[in-house]
Amino acid sequence: MKSFINQLIKTIDEKDSCSVVGLDPQLEYIPLEIKKAAFKKRGDSLNSAARAVLDFNKQIINIIHKHVGIVKLQIAFYEMLGPWGLRAYSDTIKYAKKKTC
Repeated sequence: MKSFINQLIKTIDEKDSCSVVGLDPQLEYIPLEIKKAAFKKRGDSLNSAARAVLDFNKQIINIIHKHVGIVKLQIAFYEMLGPWGLRAYSDTIKYAKKKTC
């Protein structure tokens, strides 16, 4: 198993970038169309908000993954959405690892 620092250096070298993208979502900054889709499907709930966050995160990761290999999440933003937020946090990490590594 590679050490964290070795993986970090490898990623920086491969992407030729030491940029970090922070995914610290606030619902008011998520585009309306993403929120509408999530809330239409699940109703007005924390589950819907967490789904909107996850969908938004995935869109950002899809855009940046070829150029940025480091994504940082602030768990407090996800904790505010209860267990659904923690699921969005976990799913975002898995998705980012799959796309950026």
